[in-house]
Amino acid sequence: MKYFWTNTIWYIILGIASIIELTFGIINNKRKKLLLGLFISIVGVTVMCEIIIMADFKSYSYYPKILPESWQHFKLPHAEYYWHNESIIGNYFSQVSVSATAILLAARNLKFYWYVISIVLYCLVEELFLYLGIYSHNWYRTWMTFVGLIILFGVTKLIYMKSLKGNGRVLNFIYILFGLLGLNWFTSPGWFMYLFGVQTLTANLFSTPSANAASMYAGLTFLQGSIAMTTYFLKPKWWWYIIVSGFLFLQHYLLYIFNFNVFKYWWGFGVFSTTWIMGTWLQIYILDKLYDGTNKKSFRYAKWNR
Repeated sequence: MKYFWTNTIWYIILGIASIIELTFGIINNKRKKLLLGLFISIVGVTVMCEIIIMADFKSYSYYPKILPESWQHFKLPHAEYYWHNESIIGNYFSQVSVSATAILLAARNLKFYWYVISIVLYCLVEELFLYLGIYSHNWYRTWMTFVGLIILFGVTKLIYMKSLKGNGRVLNFIYILFGLLGLNWFTSPGWFMYLFGVQTLTANLFSTPSANAASMYAGLTFLQGSIAMTTYFLKPKWWWYIIVSGFLFLQHYLLYIFNFNVFKYWWGFGVFSTTWIMGTWLQIYILDKLYDGTNKKSFRYAKWNR
């Protein structure tokens, strides 16, 4: 509670504003399921961008101060993990916020000047967060946010308009794949285990544990998501799901035995791999239902033998 009124409250306000925006954008729209699916996919896209520029290239950091500072020394295996998890939490608020705004602008078919107002407001909020010391830049600058939001809001509008007319199987595959990243980034059991020091990712792809963890989670999501999605949409016999799940489990096991994925307790590997695989199937099912019925050319009904 020490930093609640100086740091945390601002992120909570941002979160509440995001919920209001998303609700207002979806509530009176006949394509509610499609909009919710697109929102999750857009979150996945923004998360991917954040992984690249925040975790891998250390562009900026968030300081929501939600985690107790004592965890820096007692709960986590390395102090850098504490700041990484703090930034991840701040990242959650940021990505949900810009994605909700993108959906609101597209769903309400708002005029161009609303796009300009929204982008300027985000840049002002960014400068406010910098002034308050609850967010910091390294090499990143606010004008990059301005450019990035122009692209994000414009692309979201184009995707929404195209989706209303119907997407081909390739586009829907891509949307659902990014949706998996959007869902997995928020619900992954690995992040909670990583947060409490139960799991450590040791692949030395980058110079910091945070960049390694973020990149490995994203890579694993895309790899296993692609395999599971291909299986799901081919609609094979039930026993194929068992075979593919076994193959996904084998991938986790190889990461484990070669010490790319290290667990502090014996039960860590079983809990992580089982919940990850089951979660992947469930997330694909949910995303498919969100895109299904609102899209005449749904991937699920595409003919693979064309």
